[in-house]
Amino acid sequence: MSDRKWRISRETLDERQRAVYGTIAAGPRKGVPAPFHVLLASPDVAEPAQRLGEVMRFRTDMPRKYAELGILCTS
Repeated sequence: MSDRKWRISRETLDERQRAVYGTIAAGPRKGVPAPFHVLLASPDVAEPAQRLGEVMRFRTDMPRKYAELGILCTS
């Protein structure tokens, strides 16, 4: 069986990728979850995806069940 988890090493990131990695790690997620390791291959995709997810998950006034539905629809 193959290992589907793909982790990117911070040391292998370029400057732009490191900046986005740092933003994600310093945010409310308290780390860089697995989906972002894949997204970091394209920091221009990772950064807005991170911001959208942060707003929908951590900075919304809508009831949690609707926020979760929005997260599922977005993904």
